[in-house]
Amino acid sequence: MMAHEILLISMGLTGMGAILWRLKTVPDENFWGRLPSLVITLYVTLQGIASILVYLGEIPEMHGRLVAIFLLFLPVIMSISRQKTTLQDKAPSTILWLAIALAITIYIPIMYFGNWHTGVISAALFASAFLGFAMLSFRGVQRLFLGLAALIWISYLLPPESVAFQGIGVFMATIIFASIVLTPQFNAAGSFNFQVRDCIKALTEPCLVLDLSGKIKLANDEFINLSGFNQKEITGRDAIDFFDIPSDWRFKLAPSETLRRIRCRLLSKNGDSIPVLLGLNEVHNAKRQACNLLCLIQEEKERTLLEGRIKEESARFGSLYETSIALSSSLEIKDVLRSISRAAENLTKADTCIIFSLDHAKQMLKPIFSTDEAFDVEVMNFELPIGQGLTGTVVSDGKARIQNYDDLAKVAKHIPGTTEEPESLLSLPLIAKDLVIGALTLYKVGNRKFEEDDIKILTVFASQASAIIETSRLYMRLKASEKLYRYTVDFSGDLIFFVDPETGKITDSNEKAQKLLKYSKTDFASMCIWELHPEESMPIAKNLWQEAKTTGWGRLGEIEYISRDGVITPASANVSMIFTGEVSSIQWIAKDISEEKRAVEKSGFIQQIFERLGEGILITDNHARTLYANDTFCKMFRVTKSQIASGDLVSLAGVCDRMGKLTDYWSKLKGMDYLIDSITIGAASDSSLEKTLYVLPYLGENNNLKYHVWFFYPAVRKIEKALEYQL
Repeated sequence: MMAHEILLISMGLTGMGAILWRLKTVPDENFWGRLPSLVITLYVTLQGIASILVYLGEIPEMHGRLVAIFLLFLPVIMSISRQKTTLQDKAPSTILWLAIALAITIYIPIMYFGNWHTGVISAALFASAFLGFAMLSFRGVQRLFLGLAALIWISYLLPPESVAFQGIGVFMATIIFASIVLTPQFNAAGSFNFQVRDCIKALTEPCLVLDLSGKIKLANDEFINLSGFNQKEITGRDAIDFFDIPSDWRFKLAPSETLRRIRCRLLSKNGDSIPVLLGLNEVHNAKRQACNLLCLIQEEKERTLLEGRIKEESARFGSLYETSIALSSSLEIKDVLRSISRAAENLTKADTCIIFSLDHAKQMLKPIFSTDEAFDVEVMNFELPIGQGLTGTVVSDGKARIQNYDDLAKVAKHIPGTTEEPESLLSLPLIAKDLVIGALTLYKVGNRKFEEDDIKILTVFASQASAIIETSRLYMRLKASEKLYRYTVDFSGDLIFFVDPETGKITDSNEKAQKLLKYSKTDFASMCIWELHPEESMPIAKNLWQEAKTTGWGRLGEIEYISRDGVITPASANVSMIFTGEVSSIQWIAKDISEEKRAVEKSGFIQQIFERLGEGILITDNHARTLYANDTFCKMFRVTKSQIASGDLVSLAGVCDRMGKLTDYWSKLKGMDYLIDSITIGAASDSSLEKTLYVLPYLGENNNLKYHVWFFYPAVRKIEKALEYQL
């Protein structure tokens, strides 16, 4: 008898070792597919050990047979294996097998340990019946194993000295060992017939055929040419090794369409990173089961280049806009020069920027700011005559120039004391009021070049920078002389107020403001800045004050001021935060635009016609400032004429809900001579109106755009008739 037990243990251990060796060494081997075999070999090994313990008298014969309880869970293991290898949805049978197996598992020990002979017989019968019934749900070798497991439980009804169950265990281990040895390794090329391989090779796009674990089984010639690898280097490897792809993305089946397509980079053999669009498609067998993945790869070099160019241009213009805001935030000359230099470097990706000022009397250029900290002393002590070097030439003829490191014509002059390593230069003149006031020169160290696009973007920037520098110089001169500054404020033609940023109280005012609004300085000191406006305009003025506190500046195209005796004066408002030492204040400059308003009102005849028309009419200037609206428009958009006269489309959108619609059409109008479109005014629950919108231009002298006239006609009117109303 001992020979049977040793044979069982040997075959069980050999089977487990073979399975584990195959899982480790064979790339295509699936753990879940071998799980039932692993459980059976474990049972055979434990049964042999238990039989030896029974033979040695360590445990009773009946207790040694309890190892067969492992076999009750074969249907559960086989069901899980089938789900994992075929990717089917979870079958209800798995839970059912588990529930029955657990129930019998609990019942059998109770009967055995209770020494109830009848119960032991019924437990064996229940186990045999369960395994026999499970055979109906499985096929092939799995059905055979379940039948043998049922025979083992039936053999327990025989006398204890029977060796039938041991013989069945040996037979089961033999079948498992044979299946391990005789199962051939999956061959990628052999798994396809001739027609399928030809179909794959005929695809004009690079593609890969993968198994369900993401390993490459076949690559077509286009992929090999693109990647630089040969077929042997690719086959059997994980597809993810060849792509720079997000870590949470895998080559596997996915129900979501977003997980089947992704933009990533193909890592070629020569080290190139190629942008590609990768898509996965399932390949099904005759039983409609997914058996492979087809990975299609679309090269996107041109698309990536175009996308990069668009992003770069967008970033440049975004940087230019942010620079405009930054330059307007302070008028201190050092802050202005620093902002200009840093912005120019960011726009061109340069390493260093030097700003030169032109001394017209001496005809010399002298640096006034440099970002080159290493050679700051040498740079700031350097002077350059007009007409010499790249910067001097640019100032003399007023044209921007580039000298890259590899240009043959070396125009630029070397600054004594600085390094002589290769560098590229870009220089352009700073012009304010048609007069050259200096130059801006940028440097790129090493083998880096400037492009013509750098000149285009800096030309737009330089005009603004020149104006800011001139404004800053004026500001610094005014700041140096308080008396002169005070004189300028008092005798300015505009209304000027100084406002406390924290409270909004008026701390100072000039004579123009006192005369026009009929208040004394003492009166102003007890008032907040928004109290100088009619009640309906106060929120607008208060928002402007808050904007100046937050961003440092703000403006309004038009807002009404009311004097002590009730006289209304329309004016524009420009506000900015100013600093005197550690004390900050908001400078509030209001420009009287009464004359402009009167010019519009002189067209009284036209205005009367507009008022009598049954359709809405709005007039705006080319800065979106609202100049006039008839009564029909005001009723239609629920806005007052005083609000129209004191605001613009953007500010009114925040006050009147219906006016918000017009800002979208203003955006559409940019770059167009006129606009014809449909518009819905108001919400559906709020008696909405369907209209046809015509925005037509009014041209002034020299055909310059002066106003836009907005007409709102019933939606049934034909669009072609709009041309009859052009002004």
